[in-house]
Amino acid sequence: MTKTLIIGDVHLTDVAHRPRSRTVGYTEQILDKLRFCVTTANELSVPIVQAGDLFHLKAPSKNSHRLVQEVHSILDECKEGVWVVPGNHDMHHDRLDSLESQPLGSRCRMRNVSLLIGETSDLPGIAGVPYVTEFDGGNWQHALENYDNFNIVAESPTLLVTHAPLFPPGQAPGVYASIDPGEWAEYWIGIVATYYGHIHDHHGTFMDSTGFMQFCNQGALSRGSLHEATIGRKPAVTLWDGTEFTRIEVPHLPPEEVFLFEQAAIKTAKKASAAEFAAALGQTTIEGLTIESVLAKLRGEVKDPQVREILIDAIEGAQ
Repeated sequence: MTKTLIIGDVHLTDVAHRPRSRTVGYTEQILDKLRFCVTTANELSVPIVQAGDLFHLKAPSKNSHRLVQEVHSILDECKEGVWVVPGNHDMHHDRLDSLESQPLGSRCRMRNVSLLIGETSDLPGIAGVPYVTEFDGGNWQHALENYDNFNIVAESPTLLVTHAPLFPPGQAPGVYASIDPGEWAEYWIGIVATYYGHIHDHHGTFMDSTGFMQFCNQGALSRGSLHEATIGRKPAVTLWDGTEFTRIEVPHLPPEEVFLFEQAAIKTAKKASAAEFAAALGQTTIEGLTIESVLAKLRGEVKDPQVREILIDAIEGAQ
């Protein structure tokens, strides 16, 4: 049984494309966190499994060679190797066959980093389930069957690492699609644990309602969006010892050193003014709307693949 250090969403990007709420130090701060993860994995003599969205922008033109090379230099130091489960930000139009042209694909052609899709003899007891569009709306069970369950043999792995919108029982949001952990456990019956990325908030460790499967999500390694849950969240990674998850907090700067609070306050004031203007016109505003929730809605409801890809490209290009 393989012990491993698991890292959630990283969302690496160059300074020019950093999240709008973050200071210019975003890129180096994320790279420092990766260095901490590699040092920790080496001290524990375990490999690293990253649960998707290693990079933030899937367009190669928006990721510098310098960034990809810096990631290579850091991850190359992990003595037991690094495996990445592809997330939606790692693939173009959510297609696995696009990986070879993406930053993650370039990184995995270098030594010491591999894709984790299904099982590998190098990580006994662990299997990767990459992102599929149907996770965010649609028949995800059927989508997984179309991939032959990513060559995962029932009851063979103990742990699944995936990039899926799972939520603890009773906590699923209503603004976009989510997967019930009980349904996930029933689909993967015989497998005892799942670690998932995709959701940036911290969920910790919990059991599904049936008690069949243990789940864990420590949240994203990055803190990209400025809202209450992100400000108060302490980034962490997870040690899987073969039977249970252990939280390891990652050194990080206080919120006032990484978020652009003043600019955010001005932006909020402008939004309030816009909301008042819209109300005066008898229009409706939507609270809590995010780019991710809009993309999830598009993936779930726009059936024409060409139209869907055009809309997603336009929205992601505007980030």
